[in-house]
Amino acid sequence: MSALNATYATTFATFSPNRLFAPLDSTITDGTFSLPGTGGTVPATVSGFGVVFTDVDLAGSSSLQFFDTQGNSLGIFNAPCGSGPTCSPTDGTLSFLGVLFTTERIARVRIINGNTALGPDDNPAGGVDVVALDDFLFAEPRAVPAPAGLTLLGLGLVGVVAQSWLRKRTV
Repeated sequence: MSALNATYATTFATFSPNRLFAPLDSTITDGTFSLPGTGGTVPATVSGFGVVFTDVDLAGSSSLQFFDTQGNSLGIFNAPCGSGPTCSPTDGTLSFLGVLFTTERIARVRIINGNTALGPDDNPAGGVDVVALDDFLFAEPRAVPAPAGLTLLGLGLVGVVAQSWLRKRTV
C-alpha cells in the first residue's frame, strides 16, 4: 500500500501484514460464498461474517450489508471507529465488525471501506476517510438448498407439457 501512497505506511495498522488490501478505485467490495473445493461452482451461505478494518476515523464511513439468497437485505451494520466512541482521527487503529445470524443465511456481503478510495492523492483532510481491509472471518459455508417449490412446479409443468404432447399425437 505504501507504493500507492507513502503516507499509508503509518496510516494503516495491520492485524495480518500479508493480508492488508483494498479495492482499487472504489470503496465497495461485494462477496459471495461457495462450497470449498468447488471452484466457486456450488453457491453457499454462511451464518456469520466479520471484517477487520484499519483506520476507520469517521462514524458511518465503513459498513457491512448482508443479503439472503433472494437478494433481500438482512441489514446494514456500521464498523466502529478505531479510536473508540469519540471517532477522533488516529492513524494505525484497528476495528472489528462481525455479525452472526441465528436463523438468516448470508448469501452475499457488501463491504464499504471508507468514503474515499485509496490513491496517490486522496487528500486526507476533514470529511475524508480512507480505510483498508485486513482479515475476513466467516462461518462454515453450507450449500444453498434447491428450492423445493420451484422443483415441484418445474416437474408439474413438464408433466402438463408431456400430457398435452401425448394427446396431440393420439388425435
